[in-house]
Amino acid sequence: MSIPYGFVMLVPASEPWLVEFYADHPQHPVYVNIGTHPVWHGDRVSQIDLDLDVIRTPDGEVFVLDEDEFAEHQIRHHYPQHLITGARAATERAVELLTAHAEPFAGAADPWLRAAQLG
Repeated sequence: MSIPYGFVMLVPASEPWLVEFYADHPQHPVYVNIGTHPVWHGDRVSQIDLDLDVIRTPDGEVFVLDEDEFAEHQIRHHYPQHLITGARAATERAVELLTAHAEPFAGAADPWLRAAQLG
């Protein structure tokens, strides 16, 4: 798979999401993948993606994506209630932080994006 846009990924220690910050993506410079808490295995990380995604567009609008998939997979995969509740809470938190332009969504990734573009 080829990714046409340079990006850096945030793997937080305390949040159930992975965040991609794109250097020049025309539709969503910030993309939050809601899932289980990321787990490190040496130099690799794993997470179970729970379908919900939160994006912020270049003009600052924030959207939640894939609500339909999340609802369908709750039934198909028998998600336990704590997983559903946790995913919803994480989505709400991501929306709040993205809307407020609060860290880690304010500018913490900017130096890393600049460094990645130099490589």
